[in-house]
Amino acid sequence: MPSSIFTPQQKDAYRALSDLFLDTEQTQDDLNRLANRLSSTGLSSTALESMLRNDLFPILYPNLISVAGAWDGFQDDWLFTQLQNRQSQSPGVLRGAADWTAWQSVGWIIWKPWTDIKRALQSRL
Repeated sequence: MPSSIFTPQQKDAYRALSDLFLDTEQTQDDLNRLANRLSSTGLSSTALESMLRNDLFPILYPNLISVAGAWDGFQDDWLFTQLQNRQSQSPGVLRGAADWTAWQSVGWIIWKPWTDIKRALQSRL
């Protein structure tokens, strides 16, 4: 299985963070549940933010701008294969520029919910 390069904690975190890319409106209760899920991974908010921005965002941001985006979740096999493929590729200047441009264009869509989740995570310390 392609996800074997990820620890169970990373897998749980990736699954939880991927919910921010679904074509659904997140309520404060949803964000609190996400914060609880992420807190249980034991990963730092810095590590989670890096996973969100550097790993998941470049793969999943098209769902944020798609007319018919996924709204019920991403399949584990697909998600972890995409993550593994991304991590096995060398970054390169073009990929970095494309990632930066995408983040500047649509990153704000997930930044607000992430900020709320991060605040909730920090209050649990």
